[in-house]
Amino acid sequence: MICWGSQEGVKFSEESKNLYLQTVQAWRDGHTNRDVAGGESPEDVVKRQKLAINRILKRSHEKLILVCMHGRAIRILMSWILNYDLQMMDQFPHSNLGLYKLFWTGASFQVLQLNDVSHLSEVQS
Repeated sequence: MICWGSQEGVKFSEESKNLYLQTVQAWRDGHTNRDVAGGESPEDVVKRQKLAINRILKRSHEKLILVCMHGRAIRILMSWILNYDLQMMDQFPHSNLGLYKLFWTGASFQVLQLNDVSHLSEVQS
């Protein structure tokens, strides 16, 4: 999750849409330290995510990690965890309930599934 500052929970308007679009464009242009209205920047999110991932890796004996989070946060995570520049985060697609599976080799992560939504079309009995 990323904190959207004063825009958190605000009804979407033309003004908030423009602020969002301007901010995302700034991130694409490499200004990943820019936040939205006093919230978090992508660089702030990376710091939190690194702490969490390191904690998981230290405590887990498993090498398969299921990642569940909101869209912008997953884009940020995939960027740094796969050694891409943070400004490339929008290259990682996301869908509601999209599934990402990563394998920890002990030195790096390998993608097993990227934004997989096949489970959404399965009929449950």
